[in-house]
Amino acid sequence: MLKDTTALIITPEPAWPVRNGWDARNYQLIRAMAGFSKFDVVTLALPHLPINQEETCDNLKARSLTIIRHSPPSYVLTALNSLITSEPMGSLLFHSEELSSTVAALSAKNQYDICLVLGNLCMAKFAAHIQARMHVLDMCDDVALYYDRRARIAGNGPARVFYRKQAKMHRSYLRRESSRFDRILAISELDANTIAQEVDIPVVSVPNCVDSRHFGPAQSGDSMPHNPLLLFVGSMDYWPNRDAVDWFTSSVMPRILHKNPETRLQLVGPDRKSTRLNSS
Repeated sequence: MLKDTTALIITPEPAWPVRNGWDARNYQLIRAMAGFSKFDVVTLALPHLPINQEETCDNLKARSLTIIRHSPPSYVLTALNSLITSEPMGSLLFHSEELSSTVAALSAKNQYDICLVLGNLCMAKFAAHIQARMHVLDMCDDVALYYDRRARIAGNGPARVFYRKQAKMHRSYLRRESSRFDRILAISELDANTIAQEVDIPVVSVPNCVDSRHFGPAQSGDSMPHNPLLLFVGSMDYWPNRDAVDWFTSSVMPRILHKNPETRLQLVGPDRKSTRLNSS
């Protein structure tokens, strides 16, 4: 396929090597772009994160890779600033004047066909600095729904109020920032439908993909181990993952243990807060 299309892709963190679910989605979308376009990538990165620029650029199939080192402010200060300014926490955490000026210079020089902004609303405002024929935002999931859920399960009143305010901010911010874009991507039909209620542009569902052949279940008749090990890989810092594990351990795991008491569940992934999960 001829690659006459040019694109600029912005990411909140390097999409290679893949370190978490966010990286995995960004990597998939970037590699999909490689099938029909020549593109440049501009990414934020923590100051001390080791990055092999040549290897990363090669794995992403990018024409060029620009790395902007960025130290996000503390979560506590960001939360207070969010309440004062009515700007969502994510947008404040990833604020970077250097990234704004870098993408502005690149777009003025290259006159891109497509601008793809990855990282949901955290990165949406950078589209204002980019000249392109089409602007696309990957929202991934509906962050407002996430905060609605956190508000319902929060253990105290102030936390519930904070999460409700964040959900309201995200919906308001989405309505305002969506005017910069021609398309929005979402990870599921549910997220696409709820996001579409807030904006006046098309919202398209683009789910994450996995090679199901590699992870195929055992064939009928194959013997199962007496003490099977179930594996969950994901960051426990990400609350939807915690919800998923809590649901699995309380609703599914007891049924498995009833049939095979030797079954074990192993969780693999970072958990900076080291908080306790519900157990079966």
